[in-house]
Amino acid sequence: MRTGAFLYPALLAVLVPVSSPDGCGTERIPHHEVKAFAQPEPVTISEKAAVRLNPTLLVTYGCQPYPAVNEFGQTSGGLKPTGDHNGHCKGSGHGSQVYARSAWFGDKWAIMFAYYFPKSQPRRSVSVRHSWEFAVVWIANPEAPEKTLALTTRSFAYGYFKYTSFDASEMDGERVKLRYWQHADSDLYLELTSLDGGVTRPLIMWEQLPEKARCALNEATWNGGFKCPLSDEAFEPLLNASWPF
Repeated sequence: MRTGAFLYPALLAVLVPVSSPDGCGTERIPHHEVKAFAQPEPVTISEKAAVRLNPTLLVTYGCQPYPAVNEFGQTSGGLKPTGDHNGHCKGSGHGSQVYARSAWFGDKWAIMFAYYFPKSQPRRSVSVRHSWEFAVVWIANPEAPEKTLALTTRSFAYGYFKYTSFDASEMDGERVKLRYWQHADSDLYLELTSLDGGVTRPLIMWEQLPEKARCALNEATWNGGFKCPLSDEAFEPLLNASWPF
């Protein structure tokens, strides 16, 4: 079953710097200067499950995913949404990145995979500096190599897409296949796809991030108030909205 539900209005505002008592998340640097983290060797059960299920991602419109934060807690300044839809964001010389955070939610294990894009510039919809997109993979238990039970992605125009069945063409082994694109005149978003050509990005878990980087992602705002999906403030509410069962 595949369903969609209307979501709150699209991101409309441009970047507003944030001040915080501890200084986290306040320093922006050019998007092409943020260095990605190398994928750590997974140690815990949750880390191994996330690496095993890290989706492949095919970008057919818009920017490639970029690192959002570095080891010093400096965050990406993003890109002004002008020029070509993928202008100045066809790939970072410092590597790509996917961030993940996992937890029990209800009676299922949820793994949220989040990608950062320096800008989102659809053909006719609202363009913005900074875009966080995420997908939630739901499994029964991280300790057992069980199949993916469900997937949730989100579009600001169409709402949440909740997939509870998968064609063989939509899987790459145990991984779901994602595409980042624009449908008609909508915003840019992630969706399940049967298209080949996607690749996994170097993954780092929330708990593997250096403290300064994690603090920055907790404190920084993007487009005038929105938080990183993995942040302490956003993570659980987004899992609640993503629940597909």
